[in-house]
Amino acid sequence: FTLDDYYIIRRVGKGGFANVFLIRLKGSTGRYYALKAIKKSEVVRLKQDKQIMNEKNILLDLKHSLLVELYHTFQNPTHLFMVMEFVAGGDLFTFLRKSKMFPEPLAKFYICEVLIVLEYLHGKNVVYRDLKPENILLDSTGHIKLADFGFAKRLVTTTQSFCGTPDYIAAEIVAARSYTYTVDWWSFGVLVFELISGKTPFRSESSEGIYTNIQSGKIQWVPQVTGPIKDLVSGLLDQDPRRRLGARGAGEVKAMKWFADVQWDKFATRGITPPSIP
Repeated sequence: FTLDDYYIIRRVGKGGFANVFLIRLKGSTGRYYALKAIKKSEVVRLKQDKQIMNEKNILLDLKHSLLVELYHTFQNPTHLFMVMEFVAGGDLFTFLRKSKMFPEPLAKFYICEVLIVLEYLHGKNVVYRDLKPENILLDSTGHIKLADFGFAKRLVTTTQSFCGTPDYIAAEIVAARSYTYTVDWWSFGVLVFELISGKTPFRSESSEGIYTNIQSGKIQWVPQVTGPIKDLVSGLLDQDPRRRLGARGAGEVKAMKWFADVQWDKFATRGITPPSIP
């Protein structure tokens, strides 16, 4: 494929060194795709070449109904192009800002689908490292699609790179210790807290303040996070990654009391009807 094979309809997103366009294959039945156009000169200037190749290779190897699919890649002299699934419903960050916080059944639905995706990724030896509402897209039916694998990494043992988003970074990353899949369970705990309450647990006016709160384990509890939800979040935000909920696999997270009524087998196949359609 080349750029000439597609109609470019409009720009739908802009990042540090990439633009995302809504496109359609010429002569096709009208199926839409997202085209990520990455400027080579910016990739080189920002030393992001490894990250881009990493994202491409990981995405091409993954296939799950709750992940954004990468169909193929090509390039021209100035740009690298990634043709991806177009997800029409926007992202969870925007939806959450409009709602302030989600009703518990809706929050629980998204949380369960994210848990299914994390379990799949970890089973494929991939640590995601950038879980946050901005990277969780909603399709037109209301199911999630996890996107943006720029920070994802294949793990053999442990890793040490500093990456992620301040509010969601695990204590061991802030402390520059080596870490493993458990960093995703920490971020999952932050996500549960935020979707239920509209606030993040380590909130502060500055990144430095957030990092200080993370390292001291200073969770700013709110009334919405109580009972079984609080037990879940406390386990996920354990400072010690070896003790943290999820350190022994997704099964122990699923076994928490808050999830007692969840039909996990149905969630695994997108068999639960979303409570809200974007």
